[in-house]
Amino acid sequence: MASGEVLANGGEQEELLLCQLQESSQLLTQLGALVSEGLDRLIQNHGLASSDPSAPAESNGVDKRKHEYLRFGKRKHEYLRFGKRKHEYLRFGRK
Repeated sequence: MASGEVLANGGEQEELLLCQLQESSQLLTQLGALVSEGLDRLIQNHGLASSDPSAPAESNGVDKRKHEYLRFGKRKHEYLRFGKRKHEYLRFGRK
């Protein structure tokens, strides 16, 4: 019967660990929601987000044009540094 008692104790311990795991998971979920909410408020307070999330930001169009400008080689080759990918060009000063 000693082995039966060990199995019972092991089962209780596993159940306790599962309960602790579930509680930790729930707390992490709540923490994640609070962090997301706090970040959203922070972004809105500092004016970094547009009031309409479905509307694209105007600066994205400018950035896209700038990168296309670099990508299609309108600047001198010596000012460009090629990244790991074929179309990934970054502008840097001479070295």
